[in-house]
Amino acid sequence: MDKIMSMNGTWNRTDIQGLDEFLVVRGCSYMVRTMAARARETVTFEITAETLTVTKRETKNYTLGEATSEKDVFGNPVITTITFSGDRIIIKQDDESGKFKVTGERWLEDENTLRTVTRIRNQET
Repeated sequence: MDKIMSMNGTWNRTDIQGLDEFLVVRGCSYMVRTMAARARETVTFEITAETLTVTKRETKNYTLGEATSEKDVFGNPVITTITFSGDRIIIKQDDESGKFKVTGERWLEDENTLRTVTRIRNQET
């Protein structure tokens, strides 16, 4: 839990790998993929033992283990569930249409590096 609590604060994205492939699976156009690859995201986490607040363009509040209805970055309705597992934040999103399942993990690699790995499964393939 200490490592998770160490993620409190603001983080700047400096590198991203595999974004284009992820966006292709989501059906994004070349233009959207190009703009996304150039974006430099800043994210702020406020973490307690029971909640996670994430601020990017807007602030989202989650209670750990509870399903939250919201819209993903593409504007599609999703059900998001956040949990902690060991020293990782686990994010699961189910597209309400049943087409996609997304799982993300965030953890501290060292005191200055926050890693995120996101996996997507297209239910239609």
